Amino acid sequence: LNLAGFHVDSRRIGAARNVLSTWIAAHPDYTDKAGLERLVMALVSCADDKGASQLSEKLLQLAPDDPGALTLAARTAMDNADASKAKGYLEKLLPIAPDQAGANYLYGLILYRQKDYDGALKAWLKTNELNPSAPDVYERIGQEYARRGDFKKAAFALDQIATVDQGYPAAYRAARACEKAGFKDDANYWDATALGLRGAFAEALVVAQKAAKSSNPKRKRRALIAVAEAYRGLKKTKEYVAAIEEATKENTVDDLLLRAYAYF
Repeated sequence: LNLAGFHVDSRRIGAARNVLSTWIAAHPDYTDKAGLERLVMALVSCADDKGASQLSEKLLQLAPDDPGALTLAARTAMDNADASKAKGYLEKLLPIAPDQAGANYLYGLILYRQKDYDGALKAWLKTNELNPSAPDVYERIGQEYARRGDFKKAAFALDQIATVDQGYPAAYRAARACEKAGFKDDANYWDATALGLRGAFAEALVVAQKAAKSSNPKRKRRALIAVAEAYRGLKKTKEYVAAIEEATKENTVDDLLLRAYAYF
């Protein structure tokens, strides 16, 4: 495993796969559960989907009701394009371990491919409840609501993506979703954020100032922070501090931290 890991780290995937295949062939009676789990994950790292799936089935024979073994079996079956087998493993796993976020997410993907959209959405909402910081889950939820024509819920989900994934694409998608749903203040905020991430601070400032006119205190606060960030990008320290002070009047812990950072 160490030698295979060295080859993976060195981007010699073929060499790593050969090392693992040779070792597995030489030890057909190997039955250590933890070791088999490591071997499966190593094969996954080497993109040996078939080998990983076969070995995970061997692991499952040793521990047929083990949540970890069922999870690996489902994951490797999906990687091996066997959605039916993966679904069977997950339907055995989820009653045993209903709070596994990854298993619920994977189950949602399978149900979606089978056009069971209600089941898929239910699985992803459960995943989101278990792991509210996963951008991929918000994106799936947002896409499903958009497919249904419920753009307000889609916009909310995509807004959450951009909150946990601080990148330009997520901010831009959130802006467009909010715009389509009619959430003008939110659309302006995410447009300002996206522009700031691109370094277009002057344009970001104009749009953020529009968002800061919101009558909703929560929306106004985050828009003022976007105004402050635009000023910071423009190297206007006095205006940056003033915007932070206006945004942090509630004196919450977050407010105090923002103010302290501004004064630093």
